[in-house]
Amino acid sequence: MALGRRPYLQKSDCDYKTQFKTPIKIRIVGEDFGKHIGGVIVPLLYEWIPRSEFTFKEGNPKKNQQGIPVFWTFNNGSTIELLSYEQDTDFFEGWDGQIVHFDEPPPRDIYIACKRGLIVKSGICMFSMTPLKEPWIYDQIVLRSETDESVFFIISEIRDNLIHEREWYGKKVPCGALTEESIIRFEADLTDDEKEARIRGRFMHLSGLVYKEFNPQTHRIPWFMPRGEWTWYEAIDPHPRKEKAVTIMAIAEDDTKYIVDEIWSKGLVKDIVQAILQKRKDYGYIPKFTLIDPLAVAPDQISNTTVLNEYINESGNKIYPLVGSKDRNRGIDLLKKELSIKYADKAGIYIMENCR
Repeated sequence: MALGRRPYLQKSDCDYKTQFKTPIKIRIVGEDFGKHIGGVIVPLLYEWIPRSEFTFKEGNPKKNQQGIPVFWTFNNGSTIELLSYEQDTDFFEGWDGQIVHFDEPPPRDIYIACKRGLIVKSGICMFSMTPLKEPWIYDQIVLRSETDESVFFIISEIRDNLIHEREWYGKKVPCGALTEESIIRFEADLTDDEKEARIRGRFMHLSGLVYKEFNPQTHRIPWFMPRGEWTWYEAIDPHPRKEKAVTIMAIAEDDTKYIVDEIWSKGLVKDIVQAILQKRKDYGYIPKFTLIDPLAVAPDQISNTTVLNEYINESGNKIYPLVGSKDRNRGIDLLKKELSIKYADKAGIYIMENCR
């Protein structure tokens, strides 16, 4: 990227030139100077930088106090600066450039400081990492790729790096660095959760989630209007302190379930009732039944009424919820089965993209 072109592509390739004109300012940020930057990144730069584009001499690349080359100036004026997560966040402020590359997950404060430096030149930010930590990256960046075309990510498994040959402009070229035997030996020492991150490239923090089977790329789908003959259901979670939630689901003839819409509100029961009745009108359905959390039948210590009765009374009997099961574990198991791919590469349940 520092060259303003991709020399590994042919000049006729539409991606041969980068989106930036030289000189280009690049930051590569790693975990530490000693092992990571000095032991991994610097040797790769020496290997990959074309000697015709860079003049190695005293002071170029410039070294830090540890003797690690950290500032590289190309013949065209482009620069690569190497930084570490060990450094204070303030050190990352006050810089403007075109590219920031994080090698391994960065702390969020360092990411934000670097991202600010990309604003002036409409720069880009890249990550290459084993997702063992910093779960905010998944929550705030990876999931955003579903709706933000400027964000995309690629999940690579360890076996994508097996030694093999591939076609490159009509020639067979060697690729990869690992053997199946070495991967198997490594895999034997890992826990199931570690395998998710180190072998399959999934975020480590997701291993603790109740629904590991959920995959946004599989289970989130574009909104569409369910067919009139489908069966509709509602479920109410009348949380006493957080937002109250209502799930609206339609089930197709083949028993595939679709979460069509939802309601989130901090309002009173009457507000939820009005919202539910409006959804019924908008979609033109009458639910087969409405479920409500078992806590809804607990009487209020002051009024001696129940949340269940409030919904019935406020709706004039138009909403008459049935009390759901208290068997939480069974409910989790049932939903896990629905999230799993059943047949014909199809899951048992999908969530439309208008839902949280």
